[in-house]
Amino acid sequence: MSFEHLELPDYPRRELREQIRKTAAQNGSGITPAAIDEVVDLACHAAESSRKAAFAVLDRASDPRISTTAVGIAFSLIAHDCEAMRSALEFAASATGKKFTNMTLKVGGQANG
Repeated sequence: MSFEHLELPDYPRRELREQIRKTAAQNGSGITPAAIDEVVDLACHAAESSRKAAFAVLDRASDPRISTTAVGIAFSLIAHDCEAMRSALEFAASATGKKFTNMTLKVGGQANG
């Protein structure tokens, strides 16, 4: 099995833009449509690049059983890093008198159908 060559669906860019637009409207942030487009493009590119890099590393395992075991651990570690980053951003925003809005979007359904 090669993780690097998995065909995964595209990220839901339209839904992300809409969620950001709605949240911005609720918060009165005044973010422009162009800025929303840039946010979504950067976020999707960063997510795709990090996923591809992780898969390329995991594919270097000496045995598929090792890579399939390591993938769960790797993405759990990444999730932990993401939570630490979210907490740091929230702290930084609070320290500077700004408001931090954690933007998340559930993508797709369960992996097993």
